[in-house]
Amino acid sequence: MSNAIIDPHLHLFNLEQGDYHWLRDPGAPDWPNLDRIRQSHTEAVLLSASPYPLAGLVHIEAGFDNDQPVRELDWLQQAITRTLYRAIAYSRIDQPVADFVAAVHNLQRPALAGIRDITEGEDGVRLLTPTVTENLAHLAEQGLIFEAQFNWEDLSVAQAVADYAKAIPSLKLVLNHAGLPLQIEAWQRGLELLRECQNIRVKFSGLELIRATASPQWLLRTLLESFGDARVMLASNFPVCHITQDYASLWQGYRQLVSDIADARPLNDDEQAALWQALSHTNAHQCYGFT
Repeated sequence: MSNAIIDPHLHLFNLEQGDYHWLRDPGAPDWPNLDRIRQSHTEAVLLSASPYPLAGLVHIEAGFDNDQPVRELDWLQQAITRTLYRAIAYSRIDQPVADFVAAVHNLQRPALAGIRDITEGEDGVRLLTPTVTENLAHLAEQGLIFEAQFNWEDLSVAQAVADYAKAIPSLKLVLNHAGLPLQIEAWQRGLELLRECQNIRVKFSGLELIRATASPQWLLRTLLESFGDARVMLASNFPVCHITQDYASLWQGYRQLVSDIADARPLNDDEQAALWQALSHTNAHQCYGFT
């Protein structure tokens, strides 16, 4: 099997052309190593940092211009020239239906795979807005993914997302950053609501943002036991991963995590290789429609 990976959650920045107000304003996050994040990050830098051949990437909107998110897609067409890629653009999921339909139409580009709207913390209530159902149905009609980034322990929101998934079985939902656990018991209750929806996939990513005391080994094992090996994807959140570690260290750590889980099952060498291939390549390849 090939060692090539597909990274289904990363960001490239161009601070000369993009706005990135969230990163540059006085209210920028109080993250360690912010200086390593708050700079332009190019495809060349990413490729040179990867410890494995990068067979593809999924670029997740990074606030290039939230007023005109198509600008980020147009920039990506010029910025990514050596790697197969798919793009997740920004659009507010709770806006009026006609506005949402027009916004998605304006985002149509060959690389477009879906949209993300961050609804963490108190913003999770926006996922309860009545227009969300119709907007998600439109995404499904267009064959586009909704990247949902919310705290699973907000049980009203987790229930709503599970209900959307059941009501629109053709909708493909991808849950970001392992549900951002803070209180593990509440997070597990949210997980129970979401795990049975076969059109939901989850990314094991954003560990640098997770405040729960659970170990990465426990989190990954729990996700695999709940969603199955075919609905979990390893992802980097580059360059935000620099809060705690560089890109190479992150992927090398993932390889060790998978090895530890394989040993505990236990799996033979071929089965372990197949698990790594699924989590680091195949699942993302299928989810995002790489050809």
